[in-house]
Amino acid sequence: MPRLRYIKQSEKTPCTRELIESAKRTGAPDPRVVSLMTRGKLGIAWVEYWNKLLYQGVLPHKLNVSHQNFGRAPMRLLLDCSLQRC
Repeated sequence: MPRLRYIKQSEKTPCTRELIESAKRTGAPDPRVVSLMTRGKLGIAWVEYWNKLLYQGVLPHKLNVSHQNFGRAPMRLLLDCSLQRC
């Protein structure tokens, strides 16, 4: 049996179905990758994080705090400034 396999229909929950359908609609991340990742809790968390970051603009706390110093700066400025603080 191969180590990597897509999630089986019987393993899908309503949450994983929605994540896979969302990937099919948007094309990112690749629906095939989502079908691999959603087999476990860590993979589900990664796909949810990806969707929040990419489509809802939610940033990790460290990056989110930097907007307080710069107002509504463009994303590139936020990322550049946050990376300089590392």
